[in-house]
Amino acid sequence: MAKFNSNDFYGAKADFTKAIALNPNFSEAYQNRAATKYNLRDYGGANADYTKAIQLNPNLTAAYLWRGDSKYKLGDKNGACVDWKKATQLVDKQATRLVAKYCNVVTSKTTAVNYYKTGERKYNSKDYYGAISDYSEAIQLNPNYSDAYNKRGGIQTKIK
Repeated sequence: MAKFNSNDFYGAKADFTKAIALNPNFSEAYQNRAATKYNLRDYGGANADYTKAIQLNPNLTAAYLWRGDSKYKLGDKNGACVDWKKATQLVDKQATRLVAKYCNVVTSKTTAVNYYKTGERKYNSKDYYGAISDYSEAIQLNPNYSDAYNKRGGIQTKIK
């Protein structure tokens, strides 16, 4: 964290990448590398690392908050709002302010379909972790979305 705290983001990114190589289940290292990528304005890379951190530890409040911010920077306002709302559920006051400021209420079913469609695009571009994230968001919004479960399961077996 010393390199990160001194704004040596490239050095910090290398250190976090090494930590992940040594322990691929180290959720905090993914979260920290995501923060580094975010500071380097690599919002897509940050989003992927936050997604992996959340997969490894679904209670990382900051990962939801900052993944939401990354999604917002990438133009995915609905995705950002879903993450900010999750961070709000995990009691993050900053997320509560972001939800109040940026998120309109949209129907869950419509948003679930949108996530499914973006998951398809990410899958087709071989962004498997991004696709898993979008299919998971679709399932969270519509727990009966069998196609999303099917696609997510297929990818998870493919990347293992």
